[in-house]
Amino acid sequence: MIDLYNRHDPIDLLTITNLLEERKKLDVVGGAEYLAELTTVMPTSTHVFKYGQIVKNKAVLRNMIMVGNKIAAMGYSEGESVEDLLEKCEKEVFSISQTFLKDRFIHIKEILSKRYEEFAILRNSDEEERSKAFQPNTKESTTFYRVCSPPI
Repeated sequence: MIDLYNRHDPIDLLTITNLLEERKKLDVVGGAEYLAELTTVMPTSTHVFKYGQIVKNKAVLRNMIMVGNKIAAMGYSEGESVEDLLEKCEKEVFSISQTFLKDRFIHIKEILSKRYEEFAILRNSDEEERSKAFQPNTKESTTFYRVCSPPI
């Protein structure tokens, strides 16, 4: 907990469990179930950004494993030139870093300030004007259909 505090990270069940897991000491303290028994506080939205970072980092690590397996399989390909295989390997590794950079978090305030005028137009216009004014941005789309799509 002191390490989390010194790093200015939130101190709660999720971050403590993640830290202990990274240090391979989760089983030493009794496991995740025991930690859950120790706490009576549920995770709150206060630390949602940190939770998102943990999930995202785990996804990048999974992608690295998948790419590593692809690269290992390429090592057995004798039908292609070494140069072509190296180029494919580089592309695979590069795709991980590009995905990580492309999907970085942005504050909701930035999105809302960009969209405020569009929302006002949508609210105060008829259906034809709405369809002309609405320009969806796939970078900021969500699974919330009514937010990301023009009203029907």
